Amino acid sequence: MKLGWLALLGGLLSLLLIIAGLLLAPRLFRRRRARKLARSGARMRCHYMPDGRKLPAEELKSIPGLTDTPAANLTNVLHRRDIDAATYLCDWPGRKLQTIALLRFDTVMFQEFALRPAQRGEMIAFNPELIRFLERQVQPFFISGSGHWLMIYREGRPVRPDELSTFLGEVHSIASMIKRSVLVETQLPE
Repeated sequence: MKLGWLALLGGLLSLLLIIAGLLLAPRLFRRRRARKLARSGARMRCHYMPDGRKLPAEELKSIPGLTDTPAANLTNVLHRRDIDAATYLCDWPGRKLQTIALLRFDTVMFQEFALRPAQRGEMIAFNPELIRFLERQVQPFFISGSGHWLMIYREGRPVRPDELSTFLGEVHSIASMIKRSVLVETQLPE
């Protein structure tokens, strides 16, 4: 009789440990990811912020895709200031965690747009170099913009900390091509 109770108690204890592990695992994952992202960001000359509370929330609401996401919900924000733009790499919790790049340009204004992989054939207004670059990607980029802002990401995929530098390079290439397209379109004839 005592042996039966001990086995039942041992089984319950094991079950409680498994449940506690399942509840703690996501929290431990988030903490570990935050530490790794902060270290990777420092190597790329980025400043780390745990969340997006210091981001310009009202401006971000104008970007297609971010309209329903409060800036404070963005996490693991890496910020870097370049010559003509501020770049923010953030974890965006939605249906699935994904890493997004937000770029705010000082001198360029975008009409509201959103480019999805299914729309690649409709991107005639954009630079052919950009179309070729996007078509070569194994995992497609989603791109949207409005006002001074661009948002670039790969859906449903958080970027690993050791891939951040590569992702940032791709993002800056895409942003540069889009910026050139916009500048060509807005130049006044001589």
